[in-house]
Amino acid sequence: MASNMDTVGGFEMAKALHKHSLFTSVHKYCSVDEWLEFARNNGKVLSSQGISEEDQEKVNAVLSQKPQIGYISIDKANGCAQNFVGAIYATRRKFPQKSSLATW
Repeated sequence: MASNMDTVGGFEMAKALHKHSLFTSVHKYCSVDEWLEFARNNGKVLSSQGISEEDQEKVNAVLSQKPQIGYISIDKANGCAQNFVGAIYATRRKFPQKSSLATW
């Protein structure tokens, strides 16, 4: 799996790794439009989000239009922060059918 770092987990990496049935955790800095364009024909991708309200709105917009994305990565530099735990619970409640991965 490729990391969700902005210099690693981009769409080009996702395309390359998909050929080998591998995941890419695409970084959270991609716009909704970039996601929608990419998600048309691409498979094993983790939709990354931060814990801000804006990050959550972006992943909601992408997943509402591209439900075939089956995985969500929630990223926070400090994994023990209470707001990180809250974001994990909120995401799992909103998308119970999706697999989620918390990274820090």
